[in-house]
Amino acid sequence: MSQLKDMRLKREDVVDRMEQPKIDDMPRYPYGLKIHLDKDSYKMVGLSGVPKVGEEYMILAKVEVTDVSKESSASDENKVSCSLQIKEMDIKKEEVKPEPATVLYGGSEG
Repeated sequence: MSQLKDMRLKREDVVDRMEQPKIDDMPRYPYGLKIHLDKDSYKMVGLSGVPKVGEEYMILAKVEVTDVSKESSASDENKVSCSLQIKEMDIKKEEVKPEPATVLYGGSEG
């Protein structure tokens, strides 16, 4: 399985995207990476109850490329972008796995 990549924007990228940057209002991730689940979608992926803000879940998704765009200009490198349609997905609450030493020896030395 592939290793997940951190999609968080670098500070310099955030500043480039804002007209008047304010530290507290800076976007943490690029536009389009937020997924909204309505009531029906919530049930489809098997979630129940109300999650707490800040909880983390793992998501596995099968997507279809629906649009591809490539632009080039004299002053810029080629720019490539694409749209992905989520076709299938699964969401699981992220479990904190104990360190192997904790499981084997019942605690940490120190």
